[in-house]
Amino acid sequence: MTNWFRGRYLKHTVQLLPRSSDTPTWKLIISQFNTLSAATQVTLGNGKTTLFWKDNWLHQRLQFTHPILFSFALDQDCTVDSQFTQNSWHVKLHPNLSYQAELELHSLMQILHRFSPIPETPDTRVLLHPAPKFSTSNAYQLLTYHGTLWKPTEYVWIHTIPQNCKIFLWLAFKDRLNTKANMVNKCWSKDPHCPLCPALESADHIIQRCKNANSLWEKMNLLHLANHSESSSAFLQAVVDRNHSNRGIEPIWFAACAYTLWKARNNMIFERQNDNL
Repeated sequence: MTNWFRGRYLKHTVQLLPRSSDTPTWKLIISQFNTLSAATQVTLGNGKTTLFWKDNWLHQRLQFTHPILFSFALDQDCTVDSQFTQNSWHVKLHPNLSYQAELELHSLMQILHRFSPIPETPDTRVLLHPAPKFSTSNAYQLLTYHGTLWKPTEYVWIHTIPQNCKIFLWLAFKDRLNTKANMVNKCWSKDPHCPLCPALESADHIIQRCKNANSLWEKMNLLHLANHSESSSAFLQAVVDRNHSNRGIEPIWFAACAYTLWKARNNMIFERQNDNL
């Protein structure tokens, strides 16, 4: 039955736009496709039946994690296969991207380079919450799920981390700090660059790659991990994984170090004070 359905309705790609030739069965399916997509995750095969922006195939839904870039998509219902040509990713977007969209595109390409469709293998779709078959808890999670199970949450809201550090980490991991890059995006400033480096000043830059960060992480023998992590939250996860620790102390000292880097940055900008890290 599964093979017949795949051959009849999912042979080439996902067709969500209504057509006069649609059978009643397919009309019913596409009318509920958003519900189906929200309740499932996909193991990528050839990418022909997986929606690039709307399906959970990267452990996240790109329409939620990259919302500005999503608004520039030429086809918001495109498949993964349609964005991968000549063995490389070519995300089809409207021209003249905004500054924030450019940042999100850069972030997306860093993620995509680790993945590619497998031509001879069909996509596999499974339920996010396969057992029990139905519960109030599972139903609530599906209703409130917005595309990514965000693991750093468990490293932020630890009772031994001071409240100001918790809030700082949460904002940093979500890129909501008033960094220079974000201030340009809000039209509060014209200069997005770090005062110490020629790079754009983002939260990840301050915590991982700035001159002060390099000095601090080198002293802790973590500079290699910092430079090879795609984000500050991934850096923290790499530290936890490397130490194989069950004591849970890594998030605590990481929060202290990251907050110290932020304070040093603010002291330099507002107090003209250079902290020696």
